[in-house]
Amino acid sequence: MPLVAVPLLVALAVFAALSPATVRRQHTAFEAEETLAHQAVTTLWAQKTADFLAR
Repeated sequence: MPLVAVPLLVALAVFAALSPATVRRQHTAFEAEETLAHQAVTTLWAQKTADFLAR
């Protein structure tokens, strides 16, 4: 039993140590995606407004 428990505990410890960094990376990526989406909507809205005003 200890032969199985030790590697599992080590794997759990490594996972616990790396998880916060992974969550931070995911959060950063999500924020970047949100910013890009906002910029796209702003650009499209500005183009639609310019097209409407050009009529």
